[in-house]
Amino acid sequence: MRSHQVRLNCGITMPLLGLALLPSKMIGRQQNLLPIWHSRNLGMEYLDMYLVHWPVKLKPWVHWSQQFLSTKIVRLLDFASVPPAVNQVEMHPMWRQAKLRGVCADHKIHVSAYSPLGGPGNSWGTTAVVESPIIKSIALKHQATPAQVALKWGLSKEASVIVKSFNQNRLKENMEALDIKLDHQDLVDIDKLEERKIMRGEVYVNETTSPYKTIEDLWDDEI
Repeated sequence: MRSHQVRLNCGITMPLLGLALLPSKMIGRQQNLLPIWHSRNLGMEYLDMYLVHWPVKLKPWVHWSQQFLSTKIVRLLDFASVPPAVNQVEMHPMWRQAKLRGVCADHKIHVSAYSPLGGPGNSWGTTAVVESPIIKSIALKHQATPAQVALKWGLSKEASVIVKSFNQNRLKENMEALDIKLDHQDLVDIDKLEERKIMRGEVYVNETTSPYKTIEDLWDDEI
């Protein structure tokens, strides 16, 4: 991956689970909390992005935030020598992240939406987004699919959208979302949808061993 031309078309991201979730023998001493993977081990000179994935605080000396909602973005920027370039969060027409998008825009942090369709087909996901009567109505109006409407909505908010498919027809359908032109009324109607976060992280919440006693604690009352 030494060619800059290749880099323009294929960025390399290395995800890392929160260190609090790893066995202690994998972590080493507290002062050596460095990435487990090194770019040279991957045959590259550098990584385009180092993605901290679900870095929850479950041990006293680990204090990293989870998926960086607005409160934690502000806290992070108070001490981070290198501010984040991208904040990857759940975002779709039924979880619109208006507050977070505003904070990220103020600090020039790009928002990237995972599960922009609500995660249909995943064990934790839902079809509520693509089955929404409002989304379906807008899709009918534009001779599009509900999935295309949801993707175009995310793009209209200047976010990137991460969709996963190995189906050629579905890949083509996703790309055609770029051609849809949602009007002002479409966006107003989507803003009326009741919000519902899908990936809630209940596994990190309990009243005995976790610092997060409620789901509100986990998400800094932003849920």
